Amino acid sequence: MNSKEKGDDLVHQRIETRKEIQLLDSEIDLCNQIGKLLLERGQRYLESKQEYTEYEVLQIALNRLMNELTFRY
Repeated sequence: MNSKEKGDDLVHQRIETRKEIQLLDSEIDLCNQIGKLLLERGQRYLESKQEYTEYEVLQIALNRLMNELTFRY
């Protein structure tokens, strides 16, 4: 492998690392959104006695994440 190929390989690895970091950032955002929704769910339940299932909370969080990813890319 010559130096140009090594350089190209390093660039490719950096690009892949950045993609992985962006995915991790999205996953962290999703976890934060789920946590916020769970807190909101608890507050809403106390206020209105209406309860969301965990599935519904996850569905809302995933929809928000997908909207964010669509908006970014």
